[in-house]
Amino acid sequence: PKFSLREIDTKRKKQPVMTSISVNALEKGDPKAIVLLFGWLGSKLKHVQKYASLYSERGCSTIIGIGPVAATMSYHKPTLETIVDQVVHEAAKLLETSTIEMPIIVHSFSGGGCFLLETLERNIQEERNLDYSKVAAALEGAIYDSCPAYLHIKS
Repeated sequence: PKFSLREIDTKRKKQPVMTSISVNALEKGDPKAIVLLFGWLGSKLKHVQKYASLYSERGCSTIIGIGPVAATMSYHKPTLETIVDQVVHEAAKLLETSTIEMPIIVHSFSGGGCFLLETLERNIQEERNLDYSKVAAALEGAIYDSCPAYLHIKS
């Protein structure tokens, strides 16, 4: 049987949203930066971790967020916000435990990553919570890797 995302979401209300989040913090000392990696549509954690390892090898902590295909394709805001909330919360925790000021860089892959980045930007503008304020203060750059030309982001 076919279900719409809303029907599936309604049935899952008592269950947590299934998301892919991975945090790779340095074991010793403070990282040079925190890199938030937002995966492309249909990406698997193991594939995005290959890119995260490039940053880890250079002394950065990484946090990966990947949206489920159905939620990304339908732009299901509650699911995308849950993923971004988790990523931001982990980034805020890393900022709090650091003894130095650290920059945050966002590396967004393709359209799937851009939907998560757009959600991040909207929630920062709306000052969703204290974690978003901490992350916004540390944001220093964004990498758009194979991203679409048009989004709903307002500068």
